[in-house]
Amino acid sequence: ALGPKRTVEELIPYVVQVVQEEPLCNDDEFLFSMARQYAVLSDYISGHDELLVAPLEHLAAQEETVIRDQAIQSLCKVIEKKPSLAQEHLVPTLHRLAAKTDFFTARVSACALLPMVYRFTKDDQKEAKAGLRKVFTMLCADETPMVRRAAAHRMRDFVSVCAKQDLLADMITVYKQLSQEDTQDTIRVACVHTTLVIAQMLNADENRQHTLSVIKDAAEDRSWRVRLTVAKHFDQLCQAFGPEITAQSLMQPFIQLMKDNEQEVRKEAVRVIESCLNLPEPLTSEQLQQHILPQFQSLGLDSAQSVRAALAQVLGPVAKALGRD
Repeated sequence: ALGPKRTVEELIPYVVQVVQEEPLCNDDEFLFSMARQYAVLSDYISGHDELLVAPLEHLAAQEETVIRDQAIQSLCKVIEKKPSLAQEHLVPTLHRLAAKTDFFTARVSACALLPMVYRFTKDDQKEAKAGLRKVFTMLCADETPMVRRAAAHRMRDFVSVCAKQDLLADMITVYKQLSQEDTQDTIRVACVHTTLVIAQMLNADENRQHTLSVIKDAAEDRSWRVRLTVAKHFDQLCQAFGPEITAQSLMQPFIQLMKDNEQEVRKEAVRVIESCLNLPEPLTSEQLQQHILPQFQSLGLDSAQSVRAALAQVLGPVAKALGRD
Protein backbone atom coordinates (compact mmCIF):
# COMPACT_ATOMS: atom_id res chain seq x y z
CA ALA A 1 0.00 0.00 0.00
CA LEU A 2 2.83 2.41 0.79
CA GLY A 3 4.87 1.66 -2.31
CA PRO A 4 8.68 1.52 -2.57
CA LYS A 5 9.26 5.28 -2.27
CA ARG A 6 7.33 5.77 0.98
CA THR A 7 8.68 2.49 2.37
CA VAL A 8 12.22 3.76 1.84
CA GLU A 9 11.62 7.34 2.96
CA GLU A 10 9.11 6.84 5.79
CA LEU A 11 8.61 3.26 6.98
CA ILE A 12 12.20 2.10 7.34
CA PRO A 13 13.43 5.24 9.19
CA TYR A 14 10.41 5.01 11.50
CA VAL A 15 11.00 1.32 12.28
CA VAL A 16 14.72 1.88 12.85
CA GLN A 17 13.92 4.61 15.37
CA VAL A 18 11.25 2.56 17.17
CA VAL A 19 13.54 -0.47 17.51
CA GLN A 20 16.07 1.61 19.44
CA GLU A 21 13.59 3.28 21.82
CA GLU A 22 11.92 2.15 25.04
CA PRO A 23 10.04 -0.09 25.58
CA LEU A 24 10.44 -2.05 22.34
CA CYS A 25 14.23 -2.02 22.43
CA ASN A 26 14.00 -4.45 25.37
CA ASP A 27 11.30 -6.68 23.88
CA ASP A 28 13.14 -9.76 22.61
CA GLU A 29 10.15 -11.16 20.72
CA PHE A 30 9.67 -7.87 18.89
CA LEU A 31 13.38 -7.61 18.04
CA PHE A 32 13.42 -11.19 16.77
CA SER A 33 10.41 -10.49 14.55
CA MET A 34 12.07 -7.36 13.19
CA ALA A 35 15.27 -9.26 12.43
CA ARG A 36 13.20 -11.63 10.33
CA GLN A 37 10.98 -9.01 8.69
CA TYR A 38 13.85 -6.82 7.50
CA ALA A 39 14.71 -9.55 4.99
CA VAL A 40 11.08 -9.56 3.81
CA LEU A 41 11.24 -5.78 3.31
CA SER A 42 13.98 -6.36 0.76
CA ASP A 43 11.32 -7.26 -1.80
CA TYR A 44 9.54 -3.92 -1.42
CA ILE A 45 12.26 -1.28 -1.58
CA SER A 46 13.25 -1.31 -5.26
CA GLY A 47 16.85 -2.39 -4.77
CA HIS A 48 17.67 -0.09 -1.85
CA ASP A 49 18.85 -3.07 0.22
CA GLU A 50 21.71 -1.06 1.70
CA LEU A 51 19.12 0.61 3.95
CA LEU A 52 18.63 -2.71 5.74
CA VAL A 53 22.28 -3.21 6.67
CA ALA A 54 22.51 -0.72 9.54
CA PRO A 55 19.36 -1.87 11.39
CA LEU A 56 20.38 -5.51 11.00
CA GLU A 57 23.86 -4.65 12.26
CA HIS A 58 22.21 -3.18 15.37
CA LEU A 59 20.25 -6.39 15.93
CA ALA A 60 23.33 -8.54 15.28
CA ALA A 61 24.93 -6.97 18.35
CA GLN A 62 22.06 -7.83 20.71
CA GLU A 63 22.58 -10.03 23.76
CA GLU A 64 19.88 -12.60 22.92
CA THR A 65 21.25 -15.37 20.70
CA VAL A 66 18.10 -15.98 18.63
CA ILE A 67 17.92 -12.29 17.71
CA ARG A 68 21.55 -12.22 16.60
CA ASP A 69 21.21 -15.45 14.63
CA GLN A 70 18.12 -14.20 12.83
CA ALA A 71 19.79 -10.88 12.04
CA ILE A 72 22.75 -12.74 10.52
CA GLN A 73 20.42 -14.94 8.47
CA SER A 74 18.64 -11.86 7.15
CA LEU A 75 21.93 -10.14 6.32
CA CYS A 76 23.05 -13.23 4.42
CA LYS A 77 19.80 -13.23 2.43
CA VAL A 78 20.31 -9.58 1.58
CA ILE A 79 23.89 -10.24 0.43
CA GLU A 80 22.85 -13.22 -1.70
CA LYS A 81 20.18 -11.09 -3.36
CA LYS A 82 22.53 -8.15 -3.95
CA PRO A 83 26.20 -9.29 -3.77
CA SER A 84 27.46 -5.80 -4.59
CA LEU A 85 26.58 -4.78 -1.02
CA ALA A 86 29.42 -6.91 0.34
CA GLN A 87 32.29 -4.59 -0.54
CA GLU A 88 30.71 -1.21 0.13
CA HIS A 89 28.47 -1.96 3.10
CA LEU A 90 29.09 -5.37 4.68
CA VAL A 91 32.88 -5.17 4.96
CA PRO A 92 32.66 -1.99 7.10
CA THR A 93 29.84 -3.60 9.09
CA LEU A 94 32.03 -6.60 9.83
CA HIS A 95 34.91 -4.45 10.98
CA ARG A 96 32.61 -2.54 13.34
CA LEU A 97 31.09 -5.71 14.81
CA ALA A 98 34.51 -7.30 15.28
CA ALA A 99 35.87 -4.17 16.96
CA LYS A 100 33.10 -3.85 19.57
CA THR A 101 34.62 -4.41 23.00
CA ASP A 102 31.75 -3.48 25.31
CA PHE A 103 30.17 -6.92 24.95
CA PHE A 104 31.29 -10.06 23.15
CA THR A 105 28.04 -10.79 21.27
CA ALA A 106 28.83 -8.47 18.37
CA ARG A 107 32.12 -10.30 17.82
CA VAL A 108 30.28 -13.63 17.82
CA SER A 109 28.02 -12.27 15.07
CA ALA A 110 31.07 -11.13 13.12
CA CYS A 111 32.31 -14.74 13.12
CA ALA A 112 29.02 -15.93 11.65
CA LEU A 113 28.94 -13.25 8.96
CA LEU A 114 32.55 -13.48 7.80
CA PRO A 115 32.33 -16.50 5.44
CA MET A 116 29.44 -15.01 3.47
CA VAL A 117 30.98 -11.54 3.21
CA TYR A 118 34.34 -12.98 2.18
CA ARG A 119 32.68 -15.15 -0.46
CA PHE A 120 30.99 -12.14 -2.10
CA THR A 121 33.99 -9.81 -1.87
CA LYS A 122 35.51 -9.79 -5.35
CA ASP A 123 38.87 -11.46 -5.87
CA ASP A 124 40.38 -8.25 -7.25
CA GLN A 125 39.69 -6.57 -3.89
CA LYS A 126 42.85 -8.11 -2.44
CA GLU A 127 43.27 -5.55 0.34
CA ALA A 128 39.69 -5.98 1.51
CA LYS A 129 40.02 -9.76 1.51
CA ALA A 130 43.31 -9.60 3.39
CA GLY A 131 41.61 -7.36 5.95
CA LEU A 132 38.82 -9.91 6.42
CA ARG A 133 41.32 -12.71 6.95
CA LYS A 134 43.05 -10.54 9.53
CA VAL A 135 39.74 -9.95 11.31
CA PHE A 136 39.01 -13.68 11.37
CA THR A 137 42.48 -14.40 12.76
CA MET A 138 41.93 -11.78 15.45
CA LEU A 139 38.60 -13.34 16.44
CA CYS A 140 40.23 -16.77 16.66
CA ALA A 141 42.61 -15.33 19.26
CA ASP A 142 39.92 -13.42 21.19
CA GLU A 143 40.29 -13.52 24.96
CA THR A 144 36.62 -14.48 25.34
CA PRO A 145 36.08 -18.26 24.92
CA MET A 146 32.63 -17.76 23.40
CA VAL A 147 34.13 -15.71 20.57
CA ARG A 148 36.91 -18.21 19.92
CA ARG A 149 34.34 -20.99 19.91
CA ALA A 150 32.20 -19.12 17.37
CA ALA A 151 35.27 -18.52 15.19
CA ALA A 152 36.30 -22.18 15.42
CA HIS A 153 32.83 -23.34 14.41
CA ARG A 154 32.84 -21.00 11.41
CA MET A 155 36.40 -21.75 10.37
CA ARG A 156 35.41 -24.64 8.11
CA ASP A 157 33.08 -22.31 6.21
CA PHE A 158 35.65 -19.53 6.07
CA VAL A 159 38.58 -21.60 4.81
CA SER A 160 36.34 -23.20 2.18
CA VAL A 161 35.96 -19.82 0.46
CA CYS A 162 39.65 -18.88 0.79
CA ALA A 163 42.08 -19.37 -2.05
CA LYS A 164 44.64 -22.05 -1.31
CA GLN A 165 47.56 -19.61 -1.21
CA ASP A 166 45.70 -17.41 1.28
CA LEU A 167 44.82 -20.43 3.39
CA LEU A 168 48.48 -21.44 3.60
CA ALA A 169 49.72 -17.90 4.16
CA ASP A 170 47.21 -16.63 6.71
CA MET A 171 44.92 -19.32 8.10
CA ILE A 172 46.97 -22.45 8.75
CA THR A 173 48.83 -20.99 11.72
CA VAL A 174 45.72 -19.95 13.63
CA TYR A 175 44.06 -23.27 12.73
CA LYS A 176 46.95 -25.15 14.33
CA GLN A 177 46.93 -22.91 17.38
CA LEU A 178 43.23 -23.47 18.01
CA SER A 179 43.38 -27.20 17.38
CA GLN A 180 46.43 -27.94 19.50
CA GLU A 181 46.67 -25.21 22.12
CA ASP A 182 43.17 -24.00 23.01
CA THR A 183 41.89 -25.14 26.39
CA GLN A 184 38.26 -25.45 25.23
CA ASP A 185 37.50 -28.96 23.98
CA THR A 186 34.54 -27.71 21.92
CA ILE A 187 37.01 -25.59 19.96
CA ARG A 188 39.31 -28.55 19.36
CA VAL A 189 36.29 -30.58 18.24
CA ALA A 190 35.40 -27.88 15.71
CA CYS A 191 38.96 -27.99 14.40
CA VAL A 192 38.56 -31.67 13.52
CA HIS A 193 35.66 -30.69 11.27
CA THR A 194 37.79 -27.92 9.76
CA THR A 195 40.50 -30.47 9.01
CA LEU A 196 38.06 -32.34 6.78
CA VAL A 197 37.77 -29.21 4.63
CA ILE A 198 41.43 -28.19 4.65
CA ALA A 199 42.71 -31.68 3.86
CA GLN A 200 40.72 -31.71 0.63
CA MET A 201 42.23 -28.38 -0.41
CA LEU A 202 45.85 -29.49 0.06
CA ASN A 203 48.00 -32.09 -1.65
CA ALA A 204 49.57 -35.02 0.18
CA ASP A 205 52.85 -33.27 1.04
CA GLU A 206 51.02 -30.18 2.30
CA ASN A 207 48.75 -32.34 4.43
CA ARG A 208 51.72 -34.11 5.95
CA GLN A 209 53.17 -30.72 6.83
CA HIS A 210 50.07 -28.96 8.10
CA THR A 211 47.08 -31.14 8.99
CA LEU A 212 48.18 -34.69 9.74
CA SER A 213 49.66 -33.78 13.12
CA VAL A 214 46.38 -32.12 14.09
CA ILE A 215 44.43 -35.35 13.56
CA LYS A 216 47.06 -37.48 15.27
CA ASP A 217 46.95 -35.19 18.29
CA ALA A 218 43.14 -35.14 18.24
CA ALA A 219 43.06 -38.95 18.30
CA GLU A 220 45.04 -38.79 21.56
CA ASP A 221 43.36 -35.68 22.97
CA ARG A 222 42.76 -35.50 26.71
CA SER A 223 39.08 -34.85 26.00
CA TRP A 224 37.05 -37.90 25.03
CA ARG A 225 34.76 -35.64 22.98
CA VAL A 226 37.62 -34.76 20.65
CA ARG A 227 38.63 -38.41 20.29
CA LEU A 228 34.98 -39.30 19.68
CA THR A 229 34.81 -36.79 16.84
CA VAL A 230 37.83 -38.36 15.16
CA ALA A 231 36.29 -41.81 15.53
CA LYS A 232 32.90 -40.74 14.17
CA HIS A 233 34.40 -39.09 11.11
CA PHE A 234 37.27 -41.47 10.42
CA ASP A 235 35.72 -42.48 7.09
CA GLN A 236 35.61 -38.83 5.99
CA LEU A 237 39.18 -38.35 7.16
CA CYS A 238 40.29 -41.31 5.06
CA GLN A 239 38.58 -39.82 2.03
CA ALA A 240 39.96 -36.33 2.65
CA PHE A 241 43.55 -37.47 3.17
CA GLY A 242 43.51 -40.16 0.50
CA PRO A 243 44.60 -43.82 0.57
CA GLU A 244 48.34 -43.19 0.77
CA ILE A 245 48.25 -41.11 3.96
CA THR A 246 45.52 -43.34 5.38
CA ALA A 247 47.73 -46.40 4.98
CA GLN A 248 50.89 -44.72 6.21
CA SER A 249 49.66 -42.54 9.04
CA LEU A 250 46.01 -42.99 10.05
CA MET A 251 45.63 -46.69 10.79
CA GLN A 252 47.67 -46.68 14.01
CA PRO A 253 45.68 -43.80 15.57
CA PHE A 254 42.50 -45.63 14.56
CA ILE A 255 43.61 -48.79 16.34
CA GLN A 256 44.07 -46.75 19.51
CA LEU A 257 40.55 -45.37 19.14
CA MET A 258 39.21 -48.93 19.01
CA LYS A 259 41.04 -49.50 22.31
CA ASP A 260 40.02 -46.20 23.89
CA ASN A 261 39.09 -46.19 27.57
CA GLU A 262 35.75 -44.50 26.77
CA GLN A 263 33.16 -46.96 25.51
CA GLU A 264 31.45 -44.34 23.34
CA VAL A 265 34.72 -43.78 21.46
CA ARG A 266 35.24 -47.52 21.00
CA LYS A 267 31.67 -47.96 19.78
CA GLU A 268 31.93 -45.21 17.17
CA ALA A 269 35.34 -46.45 16.01
CA VAL A 270 33.82 -49.87 15.37
CA ARG A 271 30.67 -48.50 13.74
CA VAL A 272 32.60 -46.37 11.26
CA ILE A 273 34.42 -49.40 9.83
CA GLU A 274 31.48 -50.24 7.55
CA SER A 275 31.51 -46.69 6.14
CA CYS A 276 35.24 -47.04 5.47
CA LEU A 277 34.44 -50.09 3.34
CA ASN A 278 32.00 -48.08 1.21
CA LEU A 279 34.37 -45.27 0.28
CA PRO A 280 35.35 -44.71 -3.37
CA GLU A 281 38.78 -45.97 -2.27
CA PRO A 282 37.89 -48.29 0.64
CA LEU A 283 40.17 -49.85 3.21
CA THR A 284 42.12 -52.66 1.57
CA SER A 285 42.07 -56.34 2.50
CA GLU A 286 45.61 -55.92 3.79
CA GLN A 287 44.59 -53.07 6.08
CA LEU A 288 41.63 -55.04 7.38
CA GLN A 289 43.73 -58.11 8.10
CA GLN A 290 46.70 -56.25 9.54
CA HIS A 291 44.99 -53.54 11.58
CA ILE A 292 41.26 -54.20 12.03
CA LEU A 293 40.75 -57.95 12.47
CA PRO A 294 43.31 -58.30 15.31
CA GLN A 295 41.13 -55.98 17.43
CA PHE A 296 37.94 -58.01 16.99
CA GLN A 297 38.68 -60.63 19.64
CA SER A 298 39.05 -58.10 22.46
CA LEU A 299 36.14 -56.05 21.14
CA GLY A 300 33.96 -59.16 21.16
CA LEU A 301 34.68 -59.47 24.88
CA ASP A 302 34.20 -55.76 25.58
CA SER A 303 32.48 -54.92 28.85
CA ALA A 304 30.13 -52.51 27.06
CA GLN A 305 27.15 -54.11 25.34
CA SER A 306 26.97 -51.21 22.87
CA VAL A 307 30.50 -51.96 21.65
CA ARG A 308 29.73 -55.65 21.19
CA ALA A 309 26.55 -54.76 19.31
CA ALA A 310 28.47 -52.40 17.02
CA LEU A 311 30.97 -55.17 16.31
CA ALA A 312 28.18 -57.57 15.41
CA GLN A 313 26.92 -55.07 12.83
CA VAL A 314 30.25 -54.81 11.01
CA LEU A 315 31.27 -58.47 10.98
CA GLY A 316 29.24 -59.17 7.84
CA PRO A 317 30.52 -56.23 5.79
CA VAL A 318 34.12 -56.97 6.82
CA ALA A 319 33.75 -60.64 5.89
CA LYS A 320 32.28 -59.64 2.52
CA ALA A 321 35.15 -57.23 1.88
CA LEU A 322 37.59 -60.06 2.59
CA GLY A 323 35.71 -62.42 0.28
CA ARG A 324 34.54 -64.67 3.08
CA ASP A 325 31.08 -66.00 3.79
